[in-house]
Amino acid sequence: MVRRVLGFLRRSRLGYVVLVFLLVTVVGALVLYAVERGENPNLKGFLDALFLALSIESTVGFGSIVVVTTGGKVLAMGLMVSGICLYASLIGLLAGLILRGTSLPGTEALEARIRELDEKLGRLLERERRGRR
Repeated sequence: MVRRVLGFLRRSRLGYVVLVFLLVTVVGALVLYAVERGENPNLKGFLDALFLALSIESTVGFGSIVVVTTGGKVLAMGLMVSGICLYASLIGLLAGLILRGTSLPGTEALEARIRELDEKLGRLLERERRGRR
């Protein structure tokens, strides 16, 4: 199952977007922590920096933790732009998968069952038509 999911992620390029998103988030959190530590009283640890990086990337910004240094503000602007780009890439890839009809991992059995039921329904309808004649 894991191999099929990883294969799907590789073929669909979805895995690359997720990987880039994770890298940008973690690196952004590390840099935010390094820049804001000691200057920002609301930044208590790396988890707070990770929370801040994710809230900046999603352009939500909860306000409970905000950047206070010039370097943090410049980094926040970069994280905002990268977050918008990464979310747009993710949405574009998912839309492309839907439009192309690519199935998600694990749905093969469901699709096979639907085809089987469709064939049975076709046979039943054919028998009913013959019975009416």
